[in-house]
Amino acid sequence: MDISIYSSKNRISDKFTALVLCALLTLTLFFSVLFLTAEMDHDCSGADCPICACMQQCSENINQLVSGFTEILFSVIIPTFFMITAFRLSFSPALQTLIQKKIRLNN
Repeated sequence: MDISIYSSKNRISDKFTALVLCALLTLTLFFSVLFLTAEMDHDCSGADCPICACMQQCSENINQLVSGFTEILFSVIIPTFFMITAFRLSFSPALQTLIQKKIRLNN
């Protein structure tokens, strides 16, 4: 009798949850940028301006999401690119063989 902690139903629900969270983060970023561009030239009412407070929150959202992306970019994507490039270069011959150059080999 095999008792597994993660059944296939749990894995599907985990994937769905990750997809929903990814969509929500993308929408948050999109609407933050949209709000900032729409309210860029608003008439500020002073120190307690609610639009300025919302704009500050939107810019903090963008800064946090973008900083997380740059950390992922520098820690995962760029090293992976260099590893794949090094792997391809290690298996590609630098020089062509005599057969590839179509040189006839006589005894």
